[in-house]
Amino acid sequence: MTTNNNEANPPPLRQSVARVSRPFTAHTATLPSHQSTSRLPLLPTARVEASPAACMYLSKASIHGPKLIKPLRAHTATLVNDAIWIFGGTDLNGCFKDVWKLDLETLSFARMKCKGLEEEMDEDLNLGSSSLDDSLDPHYNLRNSSTNNLSPARRLRSNPKDHIPPPCRAHSATHLDGRIFIFGGGDGPNYFDVLYYLDTISLTWTKPRVKGVLPSTRRAHATVLYGTQLIIFGGGNGSRALNDVHALDLSDLSNLEWRELAIKGRSPLNRGYHSANLVGSKCIIFGGSDGGECFSDIFILDLENLTWIQVEVECPIARLAHTSTQVGSYLFVIGGHDGEDYTSEVKLFNLVKGQLPPRIGYHTATLHDSRLIIIGGFDGRHVYDQVWCLELASSAYLPQVTNFTIPVDEPSDADL
Repeated sequence: MTTNNNEANPPPLRQSVARVSRPFTAHTATLPSHQSTSRLPLLPTARVEASPAACMYLSKASIHGPKLIKPLRAHTATLVNDAIWIFGGTDLNGCFKDVWKLDLETLSFARMKCKGLEEEMDEDLNLGSSSLDDSLDPHYNLRNSSTNNLSPARRLRSNPKDHIPPPCRAHSATHLDGRIFIFGGGDGPNYFDVLYYLDTISLTWTKPRVKGVLPSTRRAHATVLYGTQLIIFGGGNGSRALNDVHALDLSDLSNLEWRELAIKGRSPLNRGYHSANLVGSKCIIFGGSDGGECFSDIFILDLENLTWIQVEVECPIARLAHTSTQVGSYLFVIGGHDGEDYTSEVKLFNLVKGQLPPRIGYHTATLHDSRLIIIGGFDGRHVYDQVWCLELASSAYLPQVTNFTIPVDEPSDADL
């Protein structure tokens, strides 16, 4: 999911555990707890459970201008300043590579015209010989490839189309410094392992060169941004679900290198279509599926100590293809599938007052200005093009709550 809470200067990721996990505490003012002993008189018809004091309102957004050309599911929605950038996704017929921008001030859509990067470079060559076999490199095309045209140098130009990602769904999108990084995804039987990024200022796609051992092809994975580190967990490659963890430092786009992280502790079962939220140095993994079972468990990936910690929760709920958005000290889990059917439930607050959205999964949810913007989705039969707004109303203070502790038990020796 795409809303992250990053540490200012996180320490570099290590390949081993230096010490056991400890609770993370954010650093801002606390909110006082409120307790009341007053008793309210019962209304004549109040033989029902009392309504909570804080209500939230869910309504279908009134979109101005053009709408999405196609209904979408399994797309990504990334907040950049006051706009949500939507990429990819699928309907019932096929995948897309369109880029849409939803202006949150005017609630209007615009289809963005993006281009691929054009690169030029000179390669010094010996007369009458070639020191570079470009036929083996699909990234470049020779402008003059005739072997009879001998020259001390030749100019190489990349094909801009090579820098534009293919139509895909169930990929990931991560924002850093005005760029949206797209990884993985798939289209029908095809699964991808390529990284692209979109510059939202120049509207230019780039397929950067990346060293190291690439993560295997996958879709339905989840990513978070830890400082400048892109962290990837899980997904599926068409044959099986995955539970590996990879990191890519995005601080220097000219020197990118993948690393697979060795995590201690009992790891989650292989899964895809889960959610991931970063709180400080803790990445919270919830739900997902291995293709057979729908999971209800919650794991914390401690990125400071590279340790897995399982969290015991009361009344767990199974979810896949849901959204999970951090709002203060809460995770708002919306929709998804419970292994039997799609749901329109909103978990972790008491009441949603107003019109409920369809029971959907494969949608997106983005927090902006005390509202959750929900776009698209799939209910098992229909793919939606609707936009919903969840107004936090009297609970709008929740995004300001940043002083809280995630209690975690230290892993036992048996778990390590």
